[in-house]
Amino acid sequence: GCLSRRTIKQCGSNVCFLADTGVYMLQPGYELALRGNWEPLSSKIDPTVRRINATSIGGASAVYCNNRYYLAVPLDGSTRNNAILVYNFLIQEWESVDTFPAGFYADFLEVALLNNTLTVFLISSDGGLYAYEQNEMDDFGRADQAASQQLIDARLLTRRYKFGNNDVKYFHRGIVNYKLNANSGFRAKAYMYNSDSSKDLTSCTTVLPNNITRPYLIRRRGYAMELEFTNTANRGQIINLTVSGSIFGQKTMAQR
Repeated sequence: GCLSRRTIKQCGSNVCFLADTGVYMLQPGYELALRGNWEPLSSKIDPTVRRINATSIGGASAVYCNNRYYLAVPLDGSTRNNAILVYNFLIQEWESVDTFPAGFYADFLEVALLNNTLTVFLISSDGGLYAYEQNEMDDFGRADQAASQQLIDARLLTRRYKFGNNDVKYFHRGIVNYKLNANSGFRAKAYMYNSDSSKDLTSCTTVLPNNITRPYLIRRRGYAMELEFTNTANRGQIINLTVSGSIFGQKTMAQR
């Protein structure tokens, strides 16, 4: 059953809540009876869910805003909510796991109007009130101190590319289309599986706002590969990417 009543939220026509084995979603059935799914909504991020501190899970909090379910939880032994898990109902995927600087806690979540726009607010029991997802940089400070700006650390790990089989491949290259803001950039890295190895790829940075297509030479063997992107300054977007490789004795294949 539900472990924190503040995580029970109506999300469109569904109801979501946090249980001891993850986040579950109830859907209306015949005669408006709510039907549950045996598989938790959070199954794809189960390793993260298992990091929730079970002794402090009763303080978890959630809101539904802009087609997203925001769930504040205590991770890695924290006794207060130090991370927010975000589920996007439009793409039907967990969008991010947001963490905060040391000493910041999102004890409560609320939705209110800010400049005529529905906005998620984080409330700390220490007396802080913060508008969420507003700026290029984090404006953070304790309630009794002036705020300072900090880089919003972001990490994107792609799906595992294996071209539909477990044969050994030779991965040739990846092509990434970036949309970068001024003075922003990304660092890229490739991870190979069996044989296990990694390769640092060329960073992509820009001084002026720019759309950049960057090819990356990979030239590594493995049965599968993942690409990791970490922002190094300000904010940018990864529009799309293509990975190409070949199975020995077969033609080159590409996956987006």
